[in-house]
Amino acid sequence: LYRHATIAPASEDQERAIGPIDAAVLALLGLLLALTISSASDRLIHKRELSVAEANAIRTAYLRLDLLPMDTRSSLRDLFGSYVDERIQYTEILDAGGSNASAMGRSVQIQNAIWESIMDATAPENAQASRALILAPVNQMIDLAGSRQVSSDVRTPEMLMAVIMVLSGFSAFLGGRLVARAGKRTWLNWCVFSLTVSAVLMTLMDIDNPRIGFIRIDAADQIWSAVRLQIQQR
Repeated sequence: LYRHATIAPASEDQERAIGPIDAAVLALLGLLLALTISSASDRLIHKRELSVAEANAIRTAYLRLDLLPMDTRSSLRDLFGSYVDERIQYTEILDAGGSNASAMGRSVQIQNAIWESIMDATAPENAQASRALILAPVNQMIDLAGSRQVSSDVRTPEMLMAVIMVLSGFSAFLGGRLVARAGKRTWLNWCVFSLTVSAVLMTLMDIDNPRIGFIRIDAADQIWSAVRLQIQQR
């Protein structure tokens, strides 16, 4: 390509016609990278918010167990303690790169046990008033657990990643053609281009895996230790 461009350089009219096409391809690459990074960042923030919201829902549900009769509180508190330990273990399994579905199995069993125990404890007519107050945060913590499971599997679509990589290759090809026609090579510019695109793609993949990369959501998980401590102290 370099030799062909040097022997048969394009005319000025051809260069004016090709220039906008090159600019459009590079602009499209920049737009795709910006939008993809923005979307991945939003997902990362959402995962942090879900973790904190679930922990707060469990804390609220646990405190509202005081509305139940004394003889039913002890067993439910033990279930909540086991559930918090299981949710912390769920996070640790994700940190180790384990299966999301298998990590949720035990949590679902304890959820069902908590729900059935609360329904039995609030079955008498004199406990109906407290049923709604207790079930509301319990229902919320179950919903948030499911939302966390789904969100942990959501990543940048593979097709979009493939399009970005192909478009990056096309952009490099078009840039190389321009350099060949200019008759000289600018290594600095192409090193900067290659490193920039590679860094953006690596950052994108890192954001999509916040449990095993450099960009993590561990700070948001610290609230789980506080919830477990609160349950152990009561």
